[in-house]
Amino acid sequence: NEHQKVIKAEREILKNLNQEFQSNKRELQKQKSIVLKTFETNRLLMSFFGKEKKQLQVINLDSLIFYSLEFDQYNPSENTIQDLLQSGRSDFISNDRLKNLLFDWTREYKITQERYDDSDEKLRIEMIPYITKNYLIKDMDQYGNLQWKTKSAFEIDKYQMFKDYIYENLTDDWMYRLDRYLNSLDRLEAIIDEILECTSEK
Repeated sequence: NEHQKVIKAEREILKNLNQEFQSNKRELQKQKSIVLKTFETNRLLMSFFGKEKKQLQVINLDSLIFYSLEFDQYNPSENTIQDLLQSGRSDFISNDRLKNLLFDWTREYKITQERYDDSDEKLRIEMIPYITKNYLIKDMDQYGNLQWKTKSAFEIDKYQMFKDYIYENLTDDWMYRLDRYLNSLDRLEAIIDEILECTSEK
């Protein structure tokens, strides 16, 4: 009877882990898609530096600069893992590979959070302040939740930023941090796939 209880408990744990990480994978793929679009938008912007104003006037910079700053945090569910750690029920898991994968997940997720924080700090402390001083935020925000129907009443030379090496440096460094964050998301997805393999019903 005790053995049957252990088997039943393990099956329940595996089922919960599988469901949780199925959800985590869907959310991760969604976030990866956003960050990848942001990265590629910045790559496109990097090709505009040093170009003449007439070449830039045919490009929708408002949209590109808006999407070059799109960034959000990956927040997976960890209810099952936390429950296992706090209750001591992780001993019910007989698969050593799965135990190691859960450890790898916890470690890699911490690294991912650190890389997110590093990128977010770059965005808040350097990118946004620079663009606030050199661009018209309202013109960009017509592509966001505010959906402005009219552009800013102020007039500035938006194209001057692409003659400024400081903006090029900021964009380059922003891409470097985004790339590191994407690499961490890739590693998390690989771990998720292995966890799903270990927890799927045979």
